[in-house]
Amino acid sequence: MITIIEGVDGTGKTTYAKRLADQQKATYLHADKPTQTTWYEEYLTPLKHNNMVLDRWHVGELVWPEIYGRKSLFDQDTFDLCNWTLSKIGAKLIILTRHDDDIANELLNRGEEDQIEIVLHAKDLFMKAFHKVKYIDKQIIESGAVHVHSN
Repeated sequence: MITIIEGVDGTGKTTYAKRLADQQKATYLHADKPTQTTWYEEYLTPLKHNNMVLDRWHVGELVWPEIYGRKSLFDQDTFDLCNWTLSKIGAKLIILTRHDDDIANELLNRGEEDQIEIVLHAKDLFMKAFHKVKYIDKQIIESGAVHVHSN
């Protein structure tokens, strides 16, 4: 199974993704700003196993270029093609979200208060991007409801 975990900073997605990978004995991959020149090389070529948890995989590529004013690897057609291809290997998408105040507090605790406004704007863009995802089973999870933080 390929499980894609997306969302903004402060939602617990990396903690959730790593825990899920451990539970499923899956390979964990974390994506960052793209380093490849095509969406295929960036988001499909690295998929070597059927059992993977992907942290920040590809939906953010609809969000962060808009935030930071850079060119995206995707237009809507190539994003759809990427999702169709991911669906053929059984990928599913989970976007973690969290109340704005909880995100802000998490970022404050990390010393990233300068990122709060950007991250909250990105959260709205992730919700819009979620609705653009076709072909893949998808869900939104409120991170406080799934106990993503360790005690």
